[in-house]
Amino acid sequence: MQQNQQNTGLVSKQKTKRNNWVDTALCLGLGLLCLAGTVMLFGIRYELNDDAIISNIAAGAYGTGTQYLVYVNVLLGWLLKPFYLLPGSLNWFVLLLLAGGVVCFTLLGRLLVQKLGRLAGLSLFVAFLALVGVDFFQRFHYVKYAGLFLTVGLVLVLQNLGHYNKGLAAGLVLALLGSMLRFQQFFAIGGLAAALLLYKFFTLDKPKKIKAAVGVGLLVVLAFGAKGIDTMAYNTHEGWATYARYNALRTEISDFKLQFATGPEVLQPLGYTATDFEMLQTWNFYDGDVFSASALQEVIAALPGNTPGRALRQALTMGSSMLYARPAGFLFGAVLLGWLFLSNKKWWPALLGTLAILAAEILYLCWQGRLPPTIHFSLTMAAFIFCTCCIKLPQAPQKNWFSFVAAVLVLCSIPSFIGFKDAADTYWESRPPREAEFISFTQNKDTLYLADVDLVDAANGYNVWTAKPKGYFENIVFTGSWLAQSPFQQQALQSHGLNNLYRDSIDKEDVIYLDFVYRALKEDYLRQHYAAGASLQRIEEGVTLHAYAARTGVPAA
Repeated sequence: MQQNQQNTGLVSKQKTKRNNWVDTALCLGLGLLCLAGTVMLFGIRYELNDDAIISNIAAGAYGTGTQYLVYVNVLLGWLLKPFYLLPGSLNWFVLLLLAGGVVCFTLLGRLLVQKLGRLAGLSLFVAFLALVGVDFFQRFHYVKYAGLFLTVGLVLVLQNLGHYNKGLAAGLVLALLGSMLRFQQFFAIGGLAAALLLYKFFTLDKPKKIKAAVGVGLLVVLAFGAKGIDTMAYNTHEGWATYARYNALRTEISDFKLQFATGPEVLQPLGYTATDFEMLQTWNFYDGDVFSASALQEVIAALPGNTPGRALRQALTMGSSMLYARPAGFLFGAVLLGWLFLSNKKWWPALLGTLAILAAEILYLCWQGRLPPTIHFSLTMAAFIFCTCCIKLPQAPQKNWFSFVAAVLVLCSIPSFIGFKDAADTYWESRPPREAEFISFTQNKDTLYLADVDLVDAANGYNVWTAKPKGYFENIVFTGSWLAQSPFQQQALQSHGLNNLYRDSIDKEDVIYLDFVYRALKEDYLRQHYAAGASLQRIEEGVTLHAYAARTGVPAA
């Protein structure tokens, strides 16, 4: 009798193990299918130019120091270095994140199958890929990947809380990788998971609570330790330390404070004119004299902040839009409805706590004036996953009802697919041929080109699969962007005898402006600060780019 029970238990374990492998293979196949389908139907593009700049830094297109990826941890820069030494021009930064995304989606699918059963779990997983995965892959952005890695990593930590096993180790690795991609996401996503982690923690016995505390503590130590190494790497390098201080001030102005300014009059007490104010608004303020670090500190102090009423109104709008904005919102709303109607109420504290933290984070980010679409997307995705962890369906055929809801969501994604397709076609058709024009400029290393900040996208390229070759940007400096004052740009300027980008460009034969929007603004700026008779003379006309030289004593064109 005992032998039969042992045999039955062994068979049951083997069956469970086999089912787990089958579920993993199904989820992996669906994740790969989502990636392949997105590439074939819509293509993959950069949602913002940040990822192109990061990729080109890692590839050496700006020069040496390829581990300094600015917003991405320097340890990841060191990890990528050997890959960019391999033959070819593959964009290993993008490939790493895409592979990590497929792994995270596979783990998420396994979670849904474990929570809801194979039919309901896979149905909801397909809906997630249709409404979130396509958006995630089609509009590539490292901040979204940071949110995904942190979310799935924290879910694994939650599942294995109180244990030391492979699941906990995998969760720590993914969460650490997410924090290294974008450290601020560690606070946003980590804070969102706090209610779930605390709820699970208090249900454990004392020995498991100790293990849980050690596991979470280890994650905090790893994340802050990696951040500490990153900070030290910048502070111990004179050029990058100067850049880090300047970039923090630039970010404070461009990304936060400037949007609340009503007009140029707010900076008039500091002696700045309407032209200076417009230069700030267009990110063309890469001028170490007029807009030095100390000057930017005064600008920050003079600019107004957000108002409580405006922040609250925006928070209510952004919070409600999580239920319908972008396809991911439909899925989040459906999961909330499914939880309300199908789940038992055991997990009420965890779910309500998660939603309360979500509301507080949205309000705080709106108050700061920093809730861009990528962060909004990350919070929506994380909220969906964390709320799914609170679902515990009763033993009933209602699981089929949940599968029906998931199937309806998949059908609802058809209009989204049409929108994706139209947007993708418009995006690729609207890309002007400026990237091709840049090739002739970058090959002429004897000339320094000062490129308009609006040309960053075209110069960095639209192809996510390849990065620019080494040294591509050695003679191209952008008059703005978040590389302002970086050692890359400083070295390019100094190699052509420039200490100040604007002042020293006047009457210099080997310095050319590439512009198509802000020529008149820069001309006014040069006259106001450096030479009353300065003008930008067109010396070459391209298809969409025009070349200008800063000259004095020549009538304006």
